[in-house]
Amino acid sequence: MTKMMNELSILTVNFHNTFEILLNHNLTELQNKESKIKIDWLICDNTYDCDPIKGTENSNISIFKGISKLNKLQRSIHHGSALNILRDKTCSEFILILDPDFFVLSNNWIHKCITFARNNDLTFIGSPWHPLGPKGIKWFDFPNCHFLLINTNKVKLNNLDFSPAYDEFKEDIKVKSRDTGYRIRQKYLNDPDIKFRLFNPKETPENFINKLSDIGFNKEFSKYSEYYEFENILKGFHLRRTISSFHLVKLNETKKLLNLLIKNS
Repeated sequence: MTKMMNELSILTVNFHNTFEILLNHNLTELQNKESKIKIDWLICDNTYDCDPIKGTENSNISIFKGISKLNKLQRSIHHGSALNILRDKTCSEFILILDPDFFVLSNNWIHKCITFARNNDLTFIGSPWHPLGPKGIKWFDFPNCHFLLINTNKVKLNNLDFSPAYDEFKEDIKVKSRDTGYRIRQKYLNDPDIKFRLFNPKETPENFINKLSDIGFNKEFSKYSEYYEFENILKGFHLRRTISSFHLVKLNETKKLLNLLIKNS
């Protein structure tokens, strides 16, 4: 298949995430409707044989067959291997690795991020692990793969391996893995030719938690989800799949949630 070529390709993995992906796609398109940057979305469907992504017709979304759950891969290996599939399907100038449930809360953020990367000669912009996130071997000095913008003028795509370091270190016996993106960190963290900038982890604003609560989100889940800010350019909110349980019982509230996210942009 011909590789996708645009100024920006957004890469994400479906694992029972139709709701989150389509919500994120709609939000991103609305926030960046004035931008002249051409965007395509590439989705690797890791539940193609049991819960395939739906509703992507007549959009800028391309779907690629992922890796069946029947292979019973460790979860991070399953995810990272899917990102490696997508890596080989694109040749855009900028690549954005985006978790389905990581929502940007800012208007025109794509143009602003790409301009910032160009003006500051950056290879990567992204979210580090958040102090309120899951425990285990995480890193706070380099972007992870929840939101990772990559300037392919600065690094060759085939040098990026998204697979985690799983069961490779004796001291890791109590954790699942050195997660998706760990190998990229190890390769480039101390490379003098590579420049990157990190989002700043923040506490989720109380008024935003209250607004989410009004449409059905548990306050404790929202409080311990992950909130970020970056250079007065954008704010980001990682809901960590609490949204999945939300949509099962309140699918009719989708428009309210989208409107809430837009109003906070």
